[in-house]
Amino acid sequence: MTVPGLVEASVPERLPGAVVRGPVVEAAPETVLIRLPLVGRFLVRAEGPARVERAPGATDADLRCFAAGPVAAAAALLRGTIPLRAAAVVI
Repeated sequence: MTVPGLVEASVPERLPGAVVRGPVVEAAPETVLIRLPLVGRFLVRAEGPARVERAPGATDADLRCFAAGPVAAAAALLRGTIPLRAAAVVI
């Protein structure tokens, strides 16, 4: 099965050249790696679709949940836009 906006492919466990390293997210200037142990690893770049390496037992619904949330937010930030979802902004 496939999930729109994601390409299933090999994704590294660590992000070479990361300037930010956390337990779930690593970031470099043009790339974000999101690691979710029971779901999979997502590699997001400024251009092109995000890549995902699915964890054993992860369903398309599991992947869609994160593709529409943190993966989409990371892609928006890398493209220079502000990711707002169900939020209001007052200026």
